[in-house]
Amino acid sequence: MLLATQLGYAADSTCHENTPGQMTDRFTDLGDGTALDTQTKLIWQRCNFGQVWHADSDSCQSFTTKQTWRDSLTAIKNYNDTAFAANLPDDWRMPNIKELSSIIDLSCVGLTLNTEIFLVDEKSVYWTSTPNAAGISFKLNSDSTGYIDENLIWTIDTEKGTEQVEALSSTRMTIMVRGPEEP
Repeated sequence: MLLATQLGYAADSTCHENTPGQMTDRFTDLGDGTALDTQTKLIWQRCNFGQVWHADSDSCQSFTTKQTWRDSLTAIKNYNDTAFAANLPDDWRMPNIKELSSIIDLSCVGLTLNTEIFLVDEKSVYWTSTPNAAGISFKLNSDSTGYIDENLIWTIDTEKGTEQVEALSSTRMTIMVRGPEEP
């Protein structure tokens, strides 16, 4: 049986009921723009980095920003510095490939994030903190006179639910995580 919006996923997402990889009742909304993954004990931001969660509408507002990997890390550090000054949790980070893969719902196609929990409405590619073991790609430099080396980082494509590598200079989305929380 095919389910779409019945499971709370975006309208352009189709999910197959009772299939391996389906996530049901695994996340607990903590009521503050975050959600606890009861399986991994990780706490996830429900909005993409750069957006603000609004309790009254249970939605994310403002624009999502695609950034390079290094700019995303700097932005997370700045976010934590501000959170520390406000006496809020200040241990947010970019997830590694295993952590980000753990929130992909393999029973869905179109958009593979649970949109009841993750308030995203677009398919995108997300950064992880995991470097590619090969580590280097070669591309033409700006004046096409030679090649430059560029480090690669693992990413997740939420349209396909697949892992792939991207150059550090690419601009991608970021979602933040912290934990795992102690039982």
